[in-house]
Amino acid sequence: MAEASPNGDDGLDRIELYLGASHGYAARFGERIARMAHALAEEAPVLKVRLHLPEPYHDAKPAPPAPNVDHTVPDERRLIAVLELAFHSPLVRRTFHASDAFKAATAGLAEHVAYASAFAVSGIYTYVRDGQLTLAGLRGSRPAQLIERIGAVNQAGADVRHLIRTGKPSAG
Repeated sequence: MAEASPNGDDGLDRIELYLGASHGYAARFGERIARMAHALAEEAPVLKVRLHLPEPYHDAKPAPPAPNVDHTVPDERRLIAVLELAFHSPLVRRTFHASDAFKAATAGLAEHVAYASAFAVSGIYTYVRDGQLTLAGLRGSRPAQLIERIGAVNQAGADVRHLIRTGKPSAG
């Protein structure tokens, strides 16, 4: 059964791919990246494809606002796409990247993509689930893994959650 709130390594080979647009046309860029994501999702070696097309960044609305911090984003980083891909193993991923299917899915991409940066994902962590902090959200991912691994129920109860949230022991 799949874990609803994963916290750690799931054994899959995952990468996040950040793609920067080569032009300022958000709709054209998004459509091309979505076509590629759909083509990748159709292939058996690709276990997961998640596409995120954030709104183009605007310097007029810095996020997060902070005094004396320059939030100016260069033009080449204003329009991006983030693609999460999962494979059974690095061997499967590398074999797929050399395949005709991958070449077909990415053909002509240079017209819309100026750069690509790939990052290995070492674990999947859920900090909030259904509007509530998970154990990882409350304690941090590494302590939560340890608490789960050794079965430290005395570190996961309502009294501990109350103490961490308020700084005061439960009245009970």
